[in-house]
Amino acid sequence: MKLAPQALLEALAVVLHTPVSAQDDLDALLQDAAAESASPEADTGEVHDAVIAVPEPTPAEPPREVARKPPRGRQLEEIVVTAQKKVSSLQDTPISMEAFGAETMALRGIGGLEDLGANVPSMVIEPFPLSSTTLRISIRGVGVTDSQVTQDPAVGIYLDGVYLARSVGLALDLADIERMEVLRGPQGVLYGRNSTGGAINIITRRPDPSAFAMDHKLTLGERNLWVGKSAFNLPLADDFAAKLALLVRRSDGFVENTGAGRDFGDRAALGGRFDLRWLPSDTLTVDYGYDVTDLEYVNYMFQAVLPPRTDHGLAEAFKPYAEANTVYSHRRLHALASGAPMEASDAQVSGHTLTITQALGAAELKYIGGYRRLEDSQYPDLSGGKGDTGYRIDTNAYDSAAARMINGGEPTPLVIPTTFQDQWSHELQISGGAWDERINYIAGLYYFTEKGGEDGGPVHHIQSATIDPQQSDPLLSLLPPMVRAQLQDDVLPRLSAYWDYRYGIENRAYAAYGQLSLRPDWFDRSLNLTVGLRASRDERYAIKDFIQSQFVEVRLADASLFAVPVPGSIAGTISDTKSRNAGKARITGLELEGAFVPAVNLMLGFQYAYLDAEVLEVIDVDGNNVAHLYPFISAPPHSGVLLADWTAAHFGWGDLRAYASWNYVGERTGFVIVEERRGLTAIEGYGLLNARVMFDGLRLGNRGTLDLALWGKNLLDEEYELTAIDNLPQADRAVVWGEPRAIGIDLVYRYE
Repeated sequence: MKLAPQALLEALAVVLHTPVSAQDDLDALLQDAAAESASPEADTGEVHDAVIAVPEPTPAEPPREVARKPPRGRQLEEIVVTAQKKVSSLQDTPISMEAFGAETMALRGIGGLEDLGANVPSMVIEPFPLSSTTLRISIRGVGVTDSQVTQDPAVGIYLDGVYLARSVGLALDLADIERMEVLRGPQGVLYGRNSTGGAINIITRRPDPSAFAMDHKLTLGERNLWVGKSAFNLPLADDFAAKLALLVRRSDGFVENTGAGRDFGDRAALGGRFDLRWLPSDTLTVDYGYDVTDLEYVNYMFQAVLPPRTDHGLAEAFKPYAEANTVYSHRRLHALASGAPMEASDAQVSGHTLTITQALGAAELKYIGGYRRLEDSQYPDLSGGKGDTGYRIDTNAYDSAAARMINGGEPTPLVIPTTFQDQWSHELQISGGAWDERINYIAGLYYFTEKGGEDGGPVHHIQSATIDPQQSDPLLSLLPPMVRAQLQDDVLPRLSAYWDYRYGIENRAYAAYGQLSLRPDWFDRSLNLTVGLRASRDERYAIKDFIQSQFVEVRLADASLFAVPVPGSIAGTISDTKSRNAGKARITGLELEGAFVPAVNLMLGFQYAYLDAEVLEVIDVDGNNVAHLYPFISAPPHSGVLLADWTAAHFGWGDLRAYASWNYVGERTGFVIVEERRGLTAIEGYGLLNARVMFDGLRLGNRGTLDLALWGKNLLDEEYELTAIDNLPQADRAVVWGEPRAIGIDLVYRYE
């Protein structure tokens, strides 16, 4: 449908809240929505996903009567948010942010944090290579690539106001989410130093003492996807209510393991929430919440794309053998094989939250206290994918002369490294407004403490491979391939490596902050002046106990005869992260979004972000500026979302509605470090087409409704990479692919 210039101006005027003359359909839509918001039924005190803000009709143009109320889905939304730690309108919040209510999350297929990346321009979310529950989150190019417990993330994650200090365990299914907010750019005053890139708020639904309600959602889809969610709101008294929410999920991965053990990507989760709300007076609210999630998952194996042509250090001794036992492809493969049995990983996350809110006239005093605990055991397998037991990169059991030598005469056992953490936090806030809301303020005190670590013991296998004949002796390379292969299997020495480690942290943080905003009468109060200050103190303690051992093993057939230790000066270290100040960097960009209603039954929207991020100075040990080797690895120059929401038909028993979105994430540079490795971890840009067709509001009895939806993700079956690494012995480039096309159905029953 073409949109005339006048209609475009009128639609944009609605977005900017500027009163202009509009076409009949648009006028009818806006005036009817204004009448709805002014009706007694609309003044319920509840927080809704969307309430439209519109200009008052001029006396010369009285409101028109409209025979039918338009559905919510095609209204321009004014989302209620808590980005500044108080309830306000999204349009009135002077922060670059995205907010997703429960309805929007359902439309876009957002089930958790990992789904936000493609829905927020200039934001990148990718899994950590060794754990699919650990997320690396970057906003406007700013993020942290590692997940060590000694390193804090650069994007703060908050659940009902409680800070989640670790990036481990973030990719979990959460029950009964009401809203998710993404705040782009530094948020240091209100959210602290761990929000250099931005912050993400996850808000769950609160109990309501006014009436019993429940809703149930069943999702069925390809790859044996099965998700069940139920929530019950239970009034216990006029001023007291409880809420119980449950979640069960299982799904298969999209890569079959034709070797031993579990299939890659399989996932099963059980989660729940229990909430209480007490309203002892008109001015006091007490909220308590407990959430728990238990997840079992199988990590994906990195798929090799490019053979190893660059220098791989000590791995050069067995690189050809590793290459011979690796599957390579530039396309997404549907099957790989593990050598050692592929083991499942598991994670348990739980937390308690207490929020007490006391109204003090025009001010509000709030306390937020939280305790959270996590434990995530992550089993990795970074082998070549052919299922060969002679070339392994895993932590499974291993029996050889070297293994028995280092483990007291016994084979090294299966070890699944475990990250654990306990944290307490307390925050006291006072906020309010004055001078007819021209002045708004918030101030607070914050205290945080945590203990945690990573247990990678006892001593265990990490890597083993046969030293290739071409590397051991040039004369052996002259032998026929079959003879060389027999020598590899039965005679030639092997190089094996073992780890035993434990990291620990104990941290405390104190902060005091304040922010003052002034909205003068200038420009019809559309100008907001804000000043803020935060004072922080951190006390941090970390310990790292890491032992790496490597051996050359002499063997005959299946017997490992004896082993010779490799000196540390030759072996070097594996996975040893070193950090230093990068010096100088520059980030500039543009973010643009809009929505308009070209017809009563249709809403169109777009979001776009341009990002230009460059590291300007990194001085090496010789005094040279090597900034060109340290780019922003997750800063796509272009990203955006196009969306359309169309109510196709109205029936007496419900509405037929369609929603579609195209989500684009631009190319990412990836790591460089040395010039010969430039581009090996770069990620190409990709776009994903998602769609949803719904029958909404089907009446079942006096108080029940049923929604039925058919949905599809990545409908064009785009092959796209989530993350890439260049440091495996068998590959200069290995990747984890994104989800292929998936189609499913949702059934949602609500009783209220």
